[in-house]
Amino acid sequence: MVRLPINVTNKRAELETRYEILTKAMEQDASKSVVLAEDIAEYNAEVLQGRNKMRSIFSCTTYVFWDEIPLIEYGETADE
Repeated sequence: MVRLPINVTNKRAELETRYEILTKAMEQDASKSVVLAEDIAEYNAEVLQGRNKMRSIFSCTTYVFWDEIPLIEYGETADE
């Protein structure tokens, strides 16, 4: 079994928790996506930034799970 450093495990758990909280809040009341837009945008930006760092040859990130963390779709793109 491969053990990840605790900071990697914590970061992944933090992102998964944020994803669950934000998506559950939107499922309960779709109108909340407007209220949560800033939080969702910050979450998505962090995930996209992590993916970019993971692929960069100049980055020394140990977080290799970024592609496994889903983005949250909201607004017009979520309805399509």
